[in-house]
Amino acid sequence: MADGSEFDLDYITERIIGITFHYSCTEQMYQHNLHSITQMLQSKHADRYMVINLSEHNDDLSRMNYRVVDLGWLERQAPSLHLLCSVCKNMDNWLRAHSENVLLLHCKGSKDRVGVVISSYIQLSNVSTSEELALDLYSMKKFCSDKMVNLMTPSQKRYVQVFGRLLTHQIRLNSSPLFIHCINIHPIPDFHPTVCQLFIRVYQDTQTVYTSGVHQVAVGQTDRVCFALEPPQMLKGDFMIACYHKNDSMRTHETVFGVQFHTGTLCGDQLSLQKEDLDYANKGTQSSFGQIFALKVSQSFLKIGI
Repeated sequence: MADGSEFDLDYITERIIGITFHYSCTEQMYQHNLHSITQMLQSKHADRYMVINLSEHNDDLSRMNYRVVDLGWLERQAPSLHLLCSVCKNMDNWLRAHSENVLLLHCKGSKDRVGVVISSYIQLSNVSTSEELALDLYSMKKFCSDKMVNLMTPSQKRYVQVFGRLLTHQIRLNSSPLFIHCINIHPIPDFHPTVCQLFIRVYQDTQTVYTSGVHQVAVGQTDRVCFALEPPQMLKGDFMIACYHKNDSMRTHETVFGVQFHTGTLCGDQLSLQKEDLDYANKGTQSSFGQIFALKVSQSFLKIGI
């Protein structure tokens, strides 16, 4: 196997292994390393190991390993609540089925998805832990605090918290849909020295359901912009709102911020988020952007302000 420059291999506990292949890993090196890791797993654990793939479906992974479960999602995003529950249920069922069962969490690219899964499984283990699992729980918490806390996005952390609150019955999912009427951004991010060209997209699950027009905002002339959605956009379940700056010179767009929620977890008529609670913006350098993201909610209407 490689010396670690191509992938990270973490024994999170004695029975939970995480492997993340880096962006720099070529397809040829990926196949070579995957073959070596598969041989290691088969020699040490025979048929007592299962692979949960947290990335897109991979034919090489399925061909080399007998037991692979595809439960992946896009990196740097939070999984749906349903998918998060499925991952943790598969993990728990497999690990509890036999004391020698071993689990491999596989992903390509960013390591954040392993962090989301382990952080969520900690929430489940907190509810149903036993003395023999106490050491594993400590190891998982140490792994997350040492390696994952700065990799996970605010939305990923939010979904882990929601998952934990659902497990402990602190919240119940509301089945009513919501409608977005408008999105307000205040103050304006300084993505351009003179004119900031902003537009927003709303995603239901992974599908785009709304794209606004481009708002050209002269820097220094106004400190806010309002996107009115006509007709109002209905949402139910997992959704994401993303704001982009249109870069004409590069013929592309830059992500200003993203934020993910599940409609069933929103209650009350006002939700305010600080800059550090917004994906991308939380680590951005735009000095004027994102002091507050305010979400105004009702069972029928949703007004959003930043």
